[in-house]
Amino acid sequence: MENPLKAEIDKITAEVRRDPAHIRRWLEKEEELKKSPELFLRHRRFFTEDFVFEPGEDIMVYPDFNYPLPKPKPSDPPEFCDPVLHRHEFYEMFYVYSGLCECIYENQTYALGPGSLCVFNTLCSHRLHNIGGESLVYNIMLREKSFITELVPVLGENDLFFNFFLRSFNGGADRPNLMLFDLEPGGPAEAYVFGLIREYRQGRANSQSMMKLMYASLLIELSRMYMSGGESDGDFAPIMAYISENWSRVTMKELSSLFHISQSGLSRLFKERTGTDFSDYIRRFRMERAARMLARSELTVEKIAELCGYSQRASFDKEFKKFTGVTPCQYRKEL
Repeated sequence: MENPLKAEIDKITAEVRRDPAHIRRWLEKEEELKKSPELFLRHRRFFTEDFVFEPGEDIMVYPDFNYPLPKPKPSDPPEFCDPVLHRHEFYEMFYVYSGLCECIYENQTYALGPGSLCVFNTLCSHRLHNIGGESLVYNIMLREKSFITELVPVLGENDLFFNFFLRSFNGGADRPNLMLFDLEPGGPAEAYVFGLIREYRQGRANSQSMMKLMYASLLIELSRMYMSGGESDGDFAPIMAYISENWSRVTMKELSSLFHISQSGLSRLFKERTGTDFSDYIRRFRMERAARMLARSELTVEKIAELCGYSQRASFDKEFKKFTGVTPCQYRKEL
């Protein structure tokens, strides 16, 4: 019996192959970046949300296949063209829809076929290589903030993905940065992937909200395939959501009062769930936000220090240099 949803995605895939406007837009953006070689080389190793997402998007689907690339210009240095591993500022998963592809990760090459799904966190340096003309991969990408503020409360009871994404933000090294799944044809996980593809393509009212719900449902379904038992993070999820909205001023005392947990108990819970203590986690959160504001805004360093919860510029400069190795002014100048 034919799967009507699969037939619909087949039609969408054929349309994408006929008119890959999204790939042309990507290449146009890269051509513009090449005018600043340092920015382009940085982009090749680290994809930012500003480059990838369109305004108003928190979640998107990017079909990828062997599209004819423009020939390198004689003036292009080899670094512009050589294969390179990259990371993301956002969360990504990709689904092999047809053909074969290779995923290169940590000096290993994974050969993946139709039905394979791979999930990355922000620590995972990787590279994909489509093999042959039949290969087509659907990339599903979600902004980091949307995961923390909107999906963490939904996934709070899901140890697998809660820790996978949370520890990637915090730099935890004791867990994998990549997970692989083989989806059953016609199964619920495949249905959620197809639903995300269709919803993004159609772009109907409230499409972004619908896609986030589908994304969360897909992660839960994947965890059912992967996990058996485990301790719940349900009580911790609202704490993380609150921190992500109040990161510049939040204190342990405030959290203790709001969530009715002793400070010592909260400290133990935080260490257990994130792999670090509260103060280090908040410091990292603030410094990463400060780095983004320095790179992407015209705000003064004094204003950024204030937004990050520092009343004294000198304290902010000292903390930022400890985190990045340079002062805020040097950081902005280098960019």
